[in-house]
Amino acid sequence: MTLRTVFIIDAIAATLFGLGFVLAPEAAYAVFGLQLDAGAAHITRALGLALIANAVKAWLARNSGPSVARRALVMGQVAFMALLALEDLRAVLAGVVNTAAWGTVILLAALAALNAYVGLWSPAARAAQAEMTH
Repeated sequence: MTLRTVFIIDAIAATLFGLGFVLAPEAAYAVFGLQLDAGAAHITRALGLALIANAVKAWLARNSGPSVARRALVMGQVAFMALLALEDLRAVLAGVVNTAAWGTVILLAALAALNAYVGLWSPAARAAQAEMTH
């Protein structure tokens, strides 16, 4: 799998979740057993907009070649998704959300791992990094 494919997957996932959070925050969180008041709906919409912005970033980066900027983008993607996965895991374990949230924990952890492997640790990523340092 190429980093281009990973960025496309990132963009699609972030767009779908982002649109759900922006257009129907109450319905998006009802799946997890939560009811949102006006303030929580606002924060959910803001998260949705951040996800859409992240999708745009990933989409625009999909054709980029090896560079320090692309490596930084990959590291940002890994951190973003890993931190969201950890927060969702905390919420599941604390009983804040229902077990349906395990799906987002798994999806986010898988995307973080995929970005890390393909963008940082794979033979192609290591070769690109070595090429940049010479």
